[in-house]
Amino acid sequence: MKKLVKKFWELSRGQQENFIDNIYEFSQDTKDIFSIWLEKNENSGKNEGEEKVLKKLLLTVQKETSNKIGKSRKVKVSNLNNIIKNAKKYPLSNTSIITLYFEIWTKFLDFLLAVKWIPDRYQKSCGKFVEDYFSELDNILDREARKQLQKKAIDILEFSLDTNRGNTKSVYLEDLYVSFTIVKNKI
Repeated sequence: MKKLVKKFWELSRGQQENFIDNIYEFSQDTKDIFSIWLEKNENSGKNEGEEKVLKKLLLTVQKETSNKIGKSRKVKVSNLNNIIKNAKKYPLSNTSIITLYFEIWTKFLDFLLAVKWIPDRYQKSCGKFVEDYFSELDNILDREARKQLQKKAIDILEFSLDTNRGNTKSVYLEDLYVSFTIVKNKI
């Protein structure tokens, strides 16, 4: 890496600017990374670039899950996994990653409850997203904030189970809830 940095600084000012322009135009991901790094407002502590990127990721999650309710019976779980994989490449804060996981599993759960029939793999995937959400919560140093977010997730799952008890959806939710009860007991 040091050799590359040294070579970069040996370039003329115009060549450096051209190089950065080419990197910036390389892909949307690099534009997002530049946005996160360069739009950090030191005075307010907010990172406007991170907020823009997170908003875009949340819209993508919505498009892949809840926007398909009534239109399609399929969710591409691989697309949701790619959203997470790409988000982890960005220099996002833990809070943003947790927000993204929360949106993924809640929107996916909304989709599961709205369609008439779902394959077992969807339920398993939703369970995995819930587990990933709880493992990401462990990255929060503030114990009270972590407990509050965990309780919110528990309440959502319990409400979903209670409102759907007795119909065909309850089987999927109960399977999801059983895998989730282990986490609940650790709190």
